[in-house]
Amino acid sequence: NNLWLAYSFFKSRGKYGHTTSDTTYYATINYPSFTLQQIQKETRSTYPGGFNIIQSYSFKDELGDYYFMTNPGIALGNNLRLPTAIFRKKKGQQLVDQHFMINISKAIGNHAYGIWYVGNGKAIVRNEQKNLYTDFSNYHAVYQFEYRLVDLKSGSIERIPLPLDKGTQKENVWSDKKDVYIAIDDANDEHRVWKYNLQTKEISKGIQLPNSTNFIVRMDYLKK
Repeated sequence: NNLWLAYSFFKSRGKYGHTTSDTTYYATINYPSFTLQQIQKETRSTYPGGFNIIQSYSFKDELGDYYFMTNPGIALGNNLRLPTAIFRKKKGQQLVDQHFMINISKAIGNHAYGIWYVGNGKAIVRNEQKNLYTDFSNYHAVYQFEYRLVDLKSGSIERIPLPLDKGTQKENVWSDKKDVYIAIDDANDEHRVWKYNLQTKEISKGIQLPNSTNFIVRMDYLKK
């Protein structure tokens, strides 16, 4: 009977610029009275992501625990000194688990955008490479994005050896808990779906779209 709201504050830096504050707030709101129950503050990271029609930033695992990612990097929150991180709110709990945090930026030296659960306590994240782009003016057009497998239990992060991708705000990862399918626009001008086996770590090529394609921005599974 509660709603849960994660938010942060912006500061404008002109017509096209902004930065995000150094704090995330978690509000618990009673439903249907809409009375505020409590607010929890988080300063380890900022700019909380949530599921939307552009890109996934949260999920529930088999236990019903809720995981979400904060994204303060240049493409979203624009607060580069705080890390991209994964947090958890355990099933039945109103507060975010203060003993759980996977610091993605500390592990890989970059920010990440998008997280997709692939089962058995594993998730895929899509990370930038700050040494390959100049600023946000060419950010979306540079072949720079990697895909990594995150173990939510141990916190280990492993790079998947796929071609570098380009483009921002993509919903291009899907898994049947055995294989992961990732649509990539690579430097060879191939627009292809790649298949990654979670057990064997084998990578294989899937369907390729025509070269007239610019970006693959979304991939959905259509149930029979």
